[in-house]
Amino acid sequence: MYELKAGKNLTTFEFVIDGCKGKIVKLIQFVPTNYKGLFNLVLGEKDLSSDKLRTL
Repeated sequence: MYELKAGKNLTTFEFVIDGCKGKIVKLIQFVPTNYKGLFNLVLGEKDLSSDKLRTL
């Protein structure tokens, strides 16, 4: 199991995995669309130099 850290608005979640090249910070984001209640799910790695999501 991974320990999840939730962002302030509960649309971004962060967790750390131990990969073969060390620790990797992963992000999950729920991005709103133009349709009420419908979100895009975005998965990727956290760019530690900018704290932004880097999609795969």
